[in-house]
Amino acid sequence: MTTLVILKLADRWFAPSVSYKHRKGIAMSQGKFLSLIVAAVLAASPAPAQEAEKETTSQPTTMIDIGEFEVPEGDLDELVDYVDELDELQTELNRQFNQAQSKINDAMRSASEKILASDGDLSDRHFALAAKLVLPARIREVADATPEAQRDLLALTKRQLQIILDEGEARPNLSNAMALATYLERMGDPQVALEANETFADMLRDTDNAQLRSYQARFESSAKRLALLGQEISLVGDLVDGEAFDWDSYRGKVVLVDFWATWCGPCIAEAPNVRKNYDLYHDKGFDVVGISLDTDRERLEAYIAKEDVPWVNLFKEDAGWKHPMAVEYGINAIPSVWLVDKEGKVVSLNARGDELGKQLAKLLGPVEPAEEPAAAEEVTN
Repeated sequence: MTTLVILKLADRWFAPSVSYKHRKGIAMSQGKFLSLIVAAVLAASPAPAQEAEKETTSQPTTMIDIGEFEVPEGDLDELVDYVDELDELQTELNRQFNQAQSKINDAMRSASEKILASDGDLSDRHFALAAKLVLPARIREVADATPEAQRDLLALTKRQLQIILDEGEARPNLSNAMALATYLERMGDPQVALEANETFADMLRDTDNAQLRSYQARFESSAKRLALLGQEISLVGDLVDGEAFDWDSYRGKVVLVDFWATWCGPCIAEAPNVRKNYDLYHDKGFDVVGISLDTDRERLEAYIAKEDVPWVNLFKEDAGWKHPMAVEYGINAIPSVWLVDKEGKVVSLNARGDELGKQLAKLLGPVEPAEEPAAAEEVTN
């Protein structure tokens, strides 16, 4: 503790706003506190060389020592004042701790960035130490990174994942790999997102660990979905009323394929945006095909009737997330909203909020401008 900090604490402790009655219930008297200040100042000063050479038995110390506290024997008011003062002290200590922790974290990340940027070959130990502090922040900032920088980040995350796998822990921590794959899919370059999911899926393909097999399946399904961009898709199944769905009849239209459910809050929040664009663009060749992941037919029918939903919905009794189309295309979060062009090829895997209107204007021509609602969140499986 530096002299400046100590003097600031002394100034706070003996501030005029704190009465003597308030202070005397605390075991650390003014004299004791001033003695601690003198001792701390001396301790912070350079010791003579001959003193430093003496052998002493070191005792563990705390970086902040505020002394001992003694509950006063006074009346109720004095006890309340005592608790109030300790509460104020605790609040101040927490504030200073959080401030110090933030500085420590910044310094650790800065040093870790230098480690990763070093020219020499890093050992796995040195790399793992630095990557643990650097990767989470870089992943959160992936939307602002160039595709090249995103690929560099993928390479770092791949190495970290390999180190984790080599350690062979029963419950490995794949949080960075999962986060990078998710952030890239939502905000990064689509091709890099595909590469990330394919890379991680391949790394986990031969694992015997049940937890890792679950991760592998998610990476693989995401890769399968991301590979759909620019490709034709085929939809099959039955509608809510039991009739067979005819995907070929939608050829020549721009179609929104909407994986959703009545129990999914973000799906319901996105519904007005879908309906608005349906009303605006339907006459220009736009349609919607819903694929419901509900398990309760009656609940689904009630919602469709109440909201007067004008487009068709595929449904399979009791299927939920296991609906054949959800399984086929690796759906693990809803709403999952794709836009298919007149040739039947996927042009967007995230046609929600503003993006839906922009894509429709691009594919079908503009209509009267209208305010676009923000995209809703997602519900994951």
